[in-house]
Amino acid sequence: MVYQTTFFGKEIVATDTMAFYLECPRGFLYDAGQSIDISFSTKNGDWSQAKSFSLASIPSEPRLMICTRNGVSEFKHSL
Repeated sequence: MVYQTTFFGKEIVATDTMAFYLECPRGFLYDAGQSIDISFSTKNGDWSQAKSFSLASIPSEPRLMICTRNGVSEFKHSL
């Protein structure tokens, strides 16, 4: 299933580690620790290659949170 969501923000949560917050789409159900694939539209209107991230939020929270180490990949810089 494909869901679209809105990016709400990011923050540093540890050395070289960022948390990213996304709107939890209507009807999206998940279990704690589940992973999701994320892709986003690029400047030319194409979609990026999807990358997998573990959800760091709990299902009762209104927003999704993923955490990742800072990296050098183009994908992470686009976040």
